[in-house]
Amino acid sequence: MTAALYRFRSEFRHGGWRFVVGMALLFGLVGGIALVSAAGARRGTSAFDRLVDATNASHVLVNAEDEETAELVKPDVLRAIDGVEEVTLAHGVLALIDGKVKEAAVLAPGPGSVWIDEVDRPVVNEGRLPDQSEPDELFANPSGAATAGLRVGDSVEVTVVSSDELTAEAQDAAAIERLAAAGTIGTHVPMRLVGIGVTPADVVPGAQLDALYLTRAFSERFPLAPGFTGTAVRLSGGSPDIDAFIGRVRDKVGPAAIIDFQTLSSDADTMRRAIRPQVVALGVVAAVVAIGICLAVGQALSRRAASLAADATALRALGSTRRDRLLVDGVRVATVATAGSVVAVITATLISPLMPLGLARDAEPARGFDVDAFVLIGGAGAMTASLVVIATVLTRRADATAGRPRRSSRLASWLRVRSAKPPVALGVGLALEPGGGRAAVSARSTLFSATIGVVAIVGCLTFASSLDRLLVSPRDFGSDFDAWAGTGDLGDEQYAEAFAALASTLENSDLVDGWSDLYAGQITLRSGVVPANGLRVVRHGAAPTVVTGRLPVGGDEIALGATTMRDEGVDIGDSVTVGRGAGNTARRFEVVGQVILPGVRNYLASDQAALGVGALLSADGLASVLTDDENGDALGEPTSVLIAMSAGSTVGDLQQALDDGTWPGAFEASGPIESSDIQSLARIRSTPKLLAALLAVIAIAAVGHSLVVAVRRGRRDAAIVRTIGFTPGEIAQTVAWHATTVAVVAGVIGLPLGLAGGRLAWGALAGQLGIVNNPVTPTAAVLLAIPVAILLANLAAVWPGRRSARLLPAEILRAE
Repeated sequence: MTAALYRFRSEFRHGGWRFVVGMALLFGLVGGIALVSAAGARRGTSAFDRLVDATNASHVLVNAEDEETAELVKPDVLRAIDGVEEVTLAHGVLALIDGKVKEAAVLAPGPGSVWIDEVDRPVVNEGRLPDQSEPDELFANPSGAATAGLRVGDSVEVTVVSSDELTAEAQDAAAIERLAAAGTIGTHVPMRLVGIGVTPADVVPGAQLDALYLTRAFSERFPLAPGFTGTAVRLSGGSPDIDAFIGRVRDKVGPAAIIDFQTLSSDADTMRRAIRPQVVALGVVAAVVAIGICLAVGQALSRRAASLAADATALRALGSTRRDRLLVDGVRVATVATAGSVVAVITATLISPLMPLGLARDAEPARGFDVDAFVLIGGAGAMTASLVVIATVLTRRADATAGRPRRSSRLASWLRVRSAKPPVALGVGLALEPGGGRAAVSARSTLFSATIGVVAIVGCLTFASSLDRLLVSPRDFGSDFDAWAGTGDLGDEQYAEAFAALASTLENSDLVDGWSDLYAGQITLRSGVVPANGLRVVRHGAAPTVVTGRLPVGGDEIALGATTMRDEGVDIGDSVTVGRGAGNTARRFEVVGQVILPGVRNYLASDQAALGVGALLSADGLASVLTDDENGDALGEPTSVLIAMSAGSTVGDLQQALDDGTWPGAFEASGPIESSDIQSLARIRSTPKLLAALLAVIAIAAVGHSLVVAVRRGRRDAAIVRTIGFTPGEIAQTVAWHATTVAVVAGVIGLPLGLAGGRLAWGALAGQLGIVNNPVTPTAAVLLAIPVAILLANLAAVWPGRRSARLLPAEILRAE
């Protein structure tokens, strides 16, 4: 060991320190990216749960359908239910911001309520929380501040309108703005935005509300006109008690009352599904970068050991053994690995404020530097161990094969026998034969690395093509229709008239081929409370997507999402028990299909159907569960209308027809519904392509590196063929044929494996999400994979080829 350390110190003092320091920095900087990606994935996974804890979030938001039902779920009633820890009121009020009705909702805690103060207390991103005893302080979530055009510290005039002031003349936004400007209605209150922050409800896809928050003192001092009221409930037992609480509420209100619930457990499931693709993407990046840098630095260390092996004969004469040489190599590897790991940990810590990414960053309650000891220490240790193993194996393998005779490739031998052009035969031989002695090159590892690169790149492109198709194919994510219409600005007394006019408009419009009424609600299955839709097909052609089986038609038939079907442990033909709560009458329904539900909910603050989650019944079937009346008319007016449009029609044409047939603003038409899961997948649409590009760079670097090594170790052979007549151009051609052979072999093997792997990965995701499994073969990738691989390999061969062509045989063979 003493001799090995002496040799390493000597090497270090005589210029070797540059190599060691350079490799340690490279390993540390790139390894730091791998560590911060892994830490970011772990941080993103827990972001929403930590936000829930930081905000003391409510577990259930109870929303009554009408005033009569609201009386049945007043705070005093809910407080009397077993397991309830705290009940708070929140109102959505009519208010103007600087004289304008903004898109942002203005929310206020009820009198005496601790909402936004103790329960659902926002995490502050900028400024501070408002003082609930001050009526002139305003708070906002990020989207609410952006919609209102406000920044922390801005002054603003808020005009609140009381219920008594909402006369027949003040029924639309323009009229309210005009009357408020004239001073006929409204109370003008100067306020100041003191902070911006988030609660869990502000980050859940599909549930976000652009919100401005008034204080409790404001609610108690000024008359308000609540447009809607929600009751936030915290449970002593937490999320596990949610289903039991909902059952007890339904028992109290009876079967006739319609109540919607937004549950923390459903929001958490939505966030987990939304964040998962981003977390997986970061994890894949971390793994690819870590493996790549370990291989690259390991090969560099192996090359360094081989380049110093020239002194082996002299050292053996002085008594040095093979064990001593391997110890020197081990000390060099350990030094690079240890120093590089320290640099990697420091790098990851410095970059940590950039994490997590995407939706998880919106939910992150503690932005800034983060030291995840588990990931940093564990990851750095794993990378260190991997580098030591890789470098040691490569070094010992090279040392063990140094004296072995050259092995021949059958293809290279065949080309030589068939009198192929010398550069072709020699280049193919270099790619397929490892060589012998000090000129030995790991041909198998080069081919293996290139093949794995092609497999990964083609797999990523196959996955990316399938994702692109999903995002532009509404039928695959639940919208087997062209458009849908939801209610706009309607008063309670206007619903019946508006929907009658809507039905007449759709019946007589040439733009419409068919439509269905869709009702939203919630039902209780064995596995818990799930969102449910009731469907009444008025004219064939518009419905949620059926994956297998068929749509429910009878009053005792049901179709389930893939995830819900798995949770229930049922398949098509089985039966499930459906109810509204623990004490309500349960009914048996036959499962007739697997469906993908559009993201329709009865109310913004109620649980939303997601990919694979939820149930679809006929309108009569849903009515029998929610109202104990087996006629779908008992559900009242539909939540929305699904529309199949005629060829050439547009959503703009449909909106104009709805405005003409009813009245402007009564209904809002839009294209197919994108659930929160689809919106989340859209946020990572470019990730597979970026990963493919990263893998391509790594593959090109690996091939280029192998060519550089081959040229360096084959200098003597190149000098010999130069002396027997090879020109510099033929030497460069030899290197090019070497690269081309590697590319062709990698493409022929890697292309089918990559296609199969990409399709399998997409099928796994489709099965997990409960969407139509419709993988896409990237035609361009299939047709261009091998030609592009050859082109890139030859580009990587340009510099090594030129360098080899410029070698001077006399200088290389002088020692001979």
